[in-house]
Amino acid sequence: MGLTIRPLTLEEFDIVIARASIDKPTVKEFLRRISHVGPRPGYVMLRNTGEIYSR
Repeated sequence: MGLTIRPLTLEEFDIVIARASIDKPTVKEFLRRISHVGPRPGYVMLRNTGEIYSR
């Protein structure tokens, strides 16, 4: 069709996890995976991806 997709803006967001859940195996695995993700088309992974800011 000849359509070109162009990004309009870069959007940054945070994921909030309840303190009561932070030590659950599934949450730990999620944090491990997002902190080691490689480049993905259309995404910019920030250096601090996967960091915990407060406990």
